[in-house]
Amino acid sequence: AHPTTGALIPVHCRISLVRELIDQRVIGYVIACRRDVMSLNHELAASRNLDLQDQNARYALVGKIAADMIHDANGALAVINQKSENAVVSVQKGLATGDLTSTKDGIIREIKKITMMGRRIQKIVDVIDGLAHEGGLEQKLSVDLAEILGEVGDLAEHFAKNLGVSIEIEKPQQTIKVPMQPLRISQVLTNLLINACEAVATASLKQVKLSIVCDEEWIYLFVTDSGLGLPPEIRVRLFEPNFTTKKQGVRPGVGLCLSKQIAREHGGDLYFDDSSEQTRFVLELPLMTDAPSEDQDDWEEI
Repeated sequence: AHPTTGALIPVHCRISLVRELIDQRVIGYVIACRRDVMSLNHELAASRNLDLQDQNARYALVGKIAADMIHDANGALAVINQKSENAVVSVQKGLATGDLTSTKDGIIREIKKITMMGRRIQKIVDVIDGLAHEGGLEQKLSVDLAEILGEVGDLAEHFAKNLGVSIEIEKPQQTIKVPMQPLRISQVLTNLLINACEAVATASLKQVKLSIVCDEEWIYLFVTDSGLGLPPEIRVRLFEPNFTTKKQGVRPGVGLCLSKQIAREHGGDLYFDDSSEQTRFVLELPLMTDAPSEDQDDWEEI
């Protein structure tokens, strides 16, 4: 029997007697076995088929992740375009009035956000390049939550503005270091916020909020919109692969199924809050880590 699966393995056996050289007395036996050639060929073929299936599954996953990241990069580019236009308007205003000093702070703020989004796109390119060359995803780092929420806020606010939705991103009152792959977690949060914006886009009250609760071991991020929850038939399918309530042809972004998988890979979870009167999703992440800190360039006042 196979030592792992217990399946019977056909073999050919040959038994030979071992005799003394002088009196030819039988002193033992030699049993020679060889596996059935056809069975061995079938097993090798099955193994190759499994390897091919694993490879195809990896390619499919890489394609999905790459597509989601390209979608995310498009959002970052949209923010860069908007902030660039804002900076140009500020400069033109300063030149027209002869007073660039009053517009300096606004211009610096817009340039910082452009740089932040540029770094985000560079991270996306690096991750996709790593996947294409059999590399892994980005390294898990100990990241300041405020920095992630800053990026997420810029992306989501740009989207919310186009839908006429009011969005509020609560910032932590103190530095909170969270172990994470920053790009993947920010994608999860951005996806939750965009989903919430789309859900209330046609409602009379269009509000979305990201709030934070933290204890000694966990951080809880709540994404709540002004909707009145979801029907039971939708709730039970929220985290199924390929399930979406979006119209056909609308880019889904990072789905809830993949988002939940990312959360669990970080030792946390993502779930729908049934106890909330409004529509609320909760992303929980552990705070304990030995991950290295993410280095960020410091800005100097100009």
